[in-house]
Parts: sequence; structure tokens; C-alpha cells
Amino acid sequence: MLKFLLFFSGSALIEKAILVNIAFAISNMLPIPKLDGANVFFASPFVNKFSFGSIIGVSFMLLYFKTLALATVIVSALLLGLLFAVFYFKLLEERI
Repeated sequence: MLKFLLFFSGSALIEKAILVNIAFAISNMLPIPKLDGANVFFASPFVNKFSFGSIIGVSFMLLYFKTLALATVIVSALLLGLLFAVFYFKLLEERI
């Protein structure tokens, strides 16, 4: 069976590029005016929280679990995004 692994061969340049892209994705999804996160937040707060949670999930898996299959990373990130959005709206949004 052909298995696609997220293995980056330990190159320092690729590791730095991944870190820069992760930082850019996280900072771009913050709901600050003039960023994409503000547009997404005002269009659909659920999609904003879901995508932010998914980005955090992918970032965590790329940094710490480099030998996972690509399908596992995608499914896990989507589940983490869904859990983050549900947690935010059920527990935190009700208190505000």
C-alpha cells in the first residue's frame, strides 16, 4: 500500500519555511481589520473559529508528528477545528 508521509528530510531551510507559513496562517486568521480573519469573522463566526482551530491542528501535527499519513493529518485537523468551534460557541460564547 502506498503511504504518503509528511517527512521533510530534516532540512533546516524547509523547517524554517514551515514555521514562517504557520505563523503567517495563524496571524492572518486573527479578526483584526485589514486581515482576512476580519472578513471571515464578520461573514461567519463559526467558519472563522473552525478554520482557526484547523490551522492550529495542522500546525501542531506538522511540528510534532512528522511521520503521520497525509489523510490522518487532514482528518485530525478538521476534527480539531470542529471541536474548537463547538467548544468556543457552547462554553465561551454563552458566558459573554
